[in-house]
Amino acid sequence: MNWAVLFALIVFAMVFLFIRPILTRGRASILAVVGAVGLMFCTMVTLSSIAACAVFPDTGSTAAEGADPAELIIPNSSPKLPENTVLKDEPADMLGTLEVHFIDVGQGESEFIELPDGKTLLIDAGSATTGSTVVNYIASLGYTKLDYLVITHSHEPHMGGAPLICKAFNVGEIWAPEILVNSNVYADFFNNARDKGTVINVAAKGKILPSRGCTIEILSPDYSLSSDDPDDCSVVLEVTHGDNTFLFTSDAPAAVLKEVCDDSVDVLKVGSHGDDASTDAVLVSQLTPSYAVISCGKFNSGGYPEAGVLSVLSATSVLRTDLQKTITATSDEEGLSFDKISITSSNAPFTASTTVTLILAK
Repeated sequence: MNWAVLFALIVFAMVFLFIRPILTRGRASILAVVGAVGLMFCTMVTLSSIAACAVFPDTGSTAAEGADPAELIIPNSSPKLPENTVLKDEPADMLGTLEVHFIDVGQGESEFIELPDGKTLLIDAGSATTGSTVVNYIASLGYTKLDYLVITHSHEPHMGGAPLICKAFNVGEIWAPEILVNSNVYADFFNNARDKGTVINVAAKGKILPSRGCTIEILSPDYSLSSDDPDDCSVVLEVTHGDNTFLFTSDAPAAVLKEVCDDSVDVLKVGSHGDDASTDAVLVSQLTPSYAVISCGKFNSGGYPEAGVLSVLSATSVLRTDLQKTITATSDEEGLSFDKISITSSNAPFTASTTVTLILAK
């Protein structure tokens, strides 16, 4: 019950008891009655005001009856907002920190991304023999769930570790090319994932992976360009966080990348482990990357990265997992940074002496 109403009822009862003997004895006068009623009214108003002040202390704002207490303004008090809360006057495209981990999986590929809204994205899972490396690395960061797993194409160094990833973590969504999702060869893998409640999505040009604080856009495959080659159908992702843009090319050839990537990028994940079929002078000139990360195995049989690729990247800061192990890039309000220094001798072919020099320089 409202305190003001309670006080009013008490006062009314007191005044009524005061004037009742007068009325019953027949000696009431108009003046006495009016005075008693006036006294009752003034007392009610006074006590109602006191009660209202007690319930709603003056905060510089008006508290309407039935107002939500959460909407009341409390002076000298700033509520602590949850981390990564989007304020109306704060741009959503630059919020929090984005970290990209280029995991060393030898002659394979796997990138783990901690998104600014707390979600996680894994691009490829290494091979069957290095999938455990990816699992252990992600677990060491404290994660038990993956929001997104992108399998760029069917080649074993990229997809081989995927079954182990799905076994070790609760995976929310898998994105993969249509040619892979509909393949009979991998039907068991996708069916098992569906049985665990994982959503399977077909990756296609123009689709967006939902994330607050950054933009994750699929640039390829473009199914209007028909091809059955797994490399041609590789998933190409562009992740934009504020002013920083990362391009994840998988094994897509340079011809495809030139068609789907028409803007400059800050970080280029060099395609196909440094094969010159994925990176040439025209593409580098088109993308003008500030950094290039090459994921390949030390002393690999293919001789990657090829000398021609290192040559066209001579003006770019190059980082390599074969020489520097796992590499982490951080994008935040301060800009873009890496936990490893770039390789200044990037225009020289890989040699054993180069490895020794870099190890000693660390």
